[in-house]
Amino acid sequence: MVKSFVTLTVALFLPSVIGASPPAWQSSVTKDPPGSFNELRPLRASYNFGWSGLTAATAEAHFTKP
Repeated sequence: MVKSFVTLTVALFLPSVIGASPPAWQSSVTKDPPGSFNELRPLRASYNFGWSGLTAATAEAHFTKP
């Protein structure tokens, strides 16, 4: 049942994602030098997606500066 729900969800939303145009903010990004902000610290984050104690998905993000 869960597999059929996931399949249905992907089938309904995938065409809209594939045909979507890039977000408007992308055209406003410049290559100007950065401002006088502090360097960002490395970050490792984990997140669980779900509801009512049921985990539907998990995600991890790792941001580092080589």
